[in-house]
Amino acid sequence: MPNEEKKNDIKEPEVKEVKEPPKPSPEINLNKPPLALIKDPQKIEKAFSPCNLEGIYRLKIGRRKGLNIWIVDGAKVRRELFIDFVLGGNDQRYKFIPVGEIWIDNSISVEELEFTIIHEIFEREKMMTGMKYDPAHELAAQEELKARIDKMESIDDLRERWFKQQEIEKKQVLKDEKDKEAKPET
Repeated sequence: MPNEEKKNDIKEPEVKEVKEPPKPSPEINLNKPPLALIKDPQKIEKAFSPCNLEGIYRLKIGRRKGLNIWIVDGAKVRRELFIDFVLGGNDQRYKFIPVGEIWIDNSISVEELEFTIIHEIFEREKMMTGMKYDPAHELAAQEELKARIDKMESIDDLRERWFKQQEIEKKQVLKDEKDKEAKPET
């Protein structure tokens, strides 16, 4: 018992609460709205030109039809450039994407990668001819669906078949244009 009394007599040292210094509040530029509030991708370029793309790029996965295909940090794109960026994008749709690039969101699955690339390239090609985004997107979605139909094919077979079909269609368009020019107007 005498030991217990001694334990009770020992006073614990006082613990003083240490407060962290206040963090400075973030700088807010009143001349530019937060990117998350801008819904129109065309307005982003006007409000935030040139864009800071630091930390956006993750991996260049190659070139397709003369375009650089990049895996990008989709969360950062949504947070800092455009909140509605989903799956991927191209330089014709999103003016903050450098010319000649296709961006693929790093959050998509490997199984979706090839279909997204097909979609973005087709959509970009249509927009390059002067087509507006909405109809170009619809046609690209149809092309993407065609590529998905035969799921038994490997991705490499799908890609090869798709590009062959695109070349056949381009040759047909060129042939039709030549035939049209060759026919005398009556």
